[in-house]
Amino acid sequence: MKKSTLALALGAALGVSAVSQADTILYGSARVSVDWVNPDIDNHDLGPFFGIDNKDYWEVFDNASRLGVKGSEDLGAGLSAIYQYEFGVDIVGGNAQGSNYFKSNRPRWAGLQGPFGAVTLGTQWTPYYNIVGVTDQFNSSRSFTTDYYLTGTTTFGIPSLYKKGIAELRRGTSVIYTSPDFNGFSGQGMLVMDGKRESGADSGANSRSIDVWELNLKYQNGPIFAGAAYIETESGTRLTGTGVGSFSTVVGKDDREYAVAIGYMPPQWGAMFHWQHYDPDKEFRPGFLTINPAGFTSANFVPGQTDVNAYTLAGYYSFGNEVVRGTVSYLDPDHFRGNTWIAEVGFQHNLSKRTRLWVEYYYMDQELANLQHVNFEDTQNHAISIGMRHDF
Repeated sequence: MKKSTLALALGAALGVSAVSQADTILYGSARVSVDWVNPDIDNHDLGPFFGIDNKDYWEVFDNASRLGVKGSEDLGAGLSAIYQYEFGVDIVGGNAQGSNYFKSNRPRWAGLQGPFGAVTLGTQWTPYYNIVGVTDQFNSSRSFTTDYYLTGTTTFGIPSLYKKGIAELRRGTSVIYTSPDFNGFSGQGMLVMDGKRESGADSGANSRSIDVWELNLKYQNGPIFAGAAYIETESGTRLTGTGVGSFSTVVGKDDREYAVAIGYMPPQWGAMFHWQHYDPDKEFRPGFLTINPAGFTSANFVPGQTDVNAYTLAGYYSFGNEVVRGTVSYLDPDHFRGNTWIAEVGFQHNLSKRTRLWVEYYYMDQELANLQHVNFEDTQNHAISIGMRHDF
C-alpha cells in the first residue's frame, strides 16, 4: 500500500482532512532500547530529612518514537500550503513512562510558503534548538533532553540538575517566520502567545500578548554550519509564603538565553561546538527560605536563579556501516561553587538505510554548593543504552 493511501486511512481515523492531498507523506520512527541507569546522588549534607538513596536499575525505554503525516498543496503563483501533524508514540507503555501511548508536544503545525519564505503556526521546533541542536547526535533520549537543563533554577539554593539542551525543544501556541535561503544564509523568528494571564503583582485585567520570543541566524553551505540564537522569556511569576518556613521570592521577567554554534559535518567525519548562556533578569532579587531541617541551625537558602554558561564539543567518525560518536559538555553556574561535566560515547551499526542498532553510554558528574556550602557532592549519573531504530 502506498504511503499516500496509508495517510488517507490514518487521516480518516484521526479526522485530519488535510491528508486528502495526494502528496501527503506518512512517516514514522520506532526507537526502543534496554537501558541500565545508575543515578548516584550523594546529598548527605542535607541530612536524613532530605536523604535520597538511589539504586541502579534496568528499563525497557522508548526513545522519542513518533508517527506523523506531512505534506503540501500547490496554490499557484509560487504559494503553497504546508502542514505537519506528528504524534509521539510510547511503544513501550506500562512502565514508569506511563501508559499514554500518544504523547504531546511533537510538531503539529500549518502554514504558507512562498518566495517570501514561510509562516507557520502551531507546535514547532524552536529557532534556538535549530542552532544548538547541531550537537544533538545520539540515538538515546537520555542524551540531549532528559537529565541536564540549562537554566538557573535552584532547589534550596542548589542548582538543579541541568540539561545540555534548552527548556523547550518545541513550543506550542507559536508562530514562526522562516526566511528564504540567501546563498546559505537564513533566519527565523518565533513568537509564543498562549493568552494566559500574568500571575502575582504584575497581573492585570488583560493577558500578556507575547510570552516568549526567539530569533536565529544560520549559515549552512555543504558541510559548514554556523549560527546564533536568542531567547527572551517573560514570566512575571511571584511566590510568597509557601513551603517549609518562610518563603518569599520573585521570578524575574525578561530572562534571556544566548547561543552560538559552529560545525564541520561531511559524511565521513565531523566536529561541532556550541556555547550557551542563561541570563536571568537582574531587576528582581530572589528572596530567602529559612528552614531548620534535620539538625540544621537556622540558615538562609537562595531559591532564585543564577547565570549559567555551557559548552559542548561533539564529533563523529563513519567507516563502512559503523559510526562512532563522542560528546563532552561543561556547565559553569555563577554564584555557586562547583560545576558539571557530561561525557557521552556511542557506537552505531547500520543494518540498512532505515534500520540501525546502537550502544551508547553517558556519564554526568556534578559538584555544586550554594553560598552556605550546603551541597550535592559527587552527584553522578551513569547510563548505558542498547537499542534499535527503524524509520519508515
